[in-house]
Amino acid sequence: MTFCGVESPSLPTPVEPFLPLDLEREIFETAAVQDKTMIPILLRVCHRVNNWVEPMLYRVLIIENEDNSHIAALRSKPPHFRQTMVRHVFIDFTSSAMKPVVEQLSDFYGIESLAIDGHQKEAPSAFLDTLHPRKLSLWVASDASQWAQSTLSRPIFSLVTHLELYHANDQENTSWEHWTTLASFPALTHLSLVKSLALGILQDALQHCQHLEIAIIAFWDPSFVDQALDLAQDPPVSDPRLVIMMVGNIMDDWTIGTQGGNDFWRRAETFVAQKRLGKLGSSYLSLLSNAIGLITTTGSQYFLGD
Repeated sequence: MTFCGVESPSLPTPVEPFLPLDLEREIFETAAVQDKTMIPILLRVCHRVNNWVEPMLYRVLIIENEDNSHIAALRSKPPHFRQTMVRHVFIDFTSSAMKPVVEQLSDFYGIESLAIDGHQKEAPSAFLDTLHPRKLSLWVASDASQWAQSTLSRPIFSLVTHLELYHANDQENTSWEHWTTLASFPALTHLSLVKSLALGILQDALQHCQHLEIAIIAFWDPSFVDQALDLAQDPPVSDPRLVIMMVGNIMDDWTIGTQGGNDFWRRAETFVAQKRLGKLGSSYLSLLSNAIGLITTTGSQYFLGD
């Protein structure tokens, strides 16, 4: 018997795969998708399996420290490989020691979604000037107005359709005059802001961002659920595109999105679509986690299921 061209001791000279190539490939790729820890083992089966499976090892990168073996491995690959195989990157940028590592990704031009989680004063310049993701999540510096004026004109935003901005300052006092560049983003259809930013700029963003379809006020920490409920009773703007949402764990939700799953963007789309069809009524303004909990302005609460 021959599997993937590897000889069984009972058969002297096998030359062809035992299974049709398309079926064999599907088996190995399915195994790799279901259990990523199996990929290093599958890479050693044979050359063609290596070619099928290796891109899956690097398709999604989660970089949490400066000693990331995947980065080193990718730097040893031909430029075309790293520029096309890496699609989704999540970076825990809470330490300044991460900056040299992050800068090494500046020529990974195939990145479709990028999330930088951390309170650095400024994001790595190489990222902001060379990459063009469709989905982008960034921390806004403590001075949000200054950050907006110095950052939003960078090339990284030119193709962004989904923009998510975190901010740690609950007392931030920013205004649209510092954020007008958002209106010039040619592809922006989805915008997610934390409460402090939303109160300052969301109404104008909904008015001036011509292609905006979804606007989220996001709460990530479960301890803020009361704030979300209060805001749902007195939203900063009345607009059918608005969703006030308790999202959950940042990395978990992001990972779901890289797999084409029901991440918070998709849940918001479902909410808005149902609202436009008249199934929810104009007063439904809050979507809670995966359960799609809906809060009305009268305080009624509904759960539509997972």
